[in-house]
Amino acid sequence: MEAVIRLGVQVIANTRKIEMSLEFNHTTQGLAEVITVSGRLMSKIDSEDLISRLNDLLAEERSTIVMELSNLEYMNSSGLNILLGLFTATRNAGGDMFLCNVSKKVEELLVMTKLNSVFKIYKSMDEAVSAFSE
Repeated sequence: MEAVIRLGVQVIANTRKIEMSLEFNHTTQGLAEVITVSGRLMSKIDSEDLISRLNDLLAEERSTIVMELSNLEYMNSSGLNILLGLFTATRNAGGDMFLCNVSKKVEELLVMTKLNSVFKIYKSMDEAVSAFSE
């Protein structure tokens, strides 16, 4: 099963148009539901489909989640809050959520906020998926 969702919001700032978009792809690998996120994680409005997809998976008792973040270009404090909300929802459903292939900018943000100690972060998707088999 595979789902691809694209969201786009245009913002006018100083007479210049800035495109902010979030895209994700969902696949199943072994015991893990892998969600590959790309673009910019900046607001709840941009993330509604991602949040909805995760909630659907949790309702189906598919609560072993890997978030693949190599193409996540940017995340602000609202994005961090969304990521924490997804993590909390997954844990409350009796599952777990691992991060993998975290981009350098996002990794710096996780370290700066000390959230790298909250999330289990793996260097590769294969490592993260295998961790659910252990």
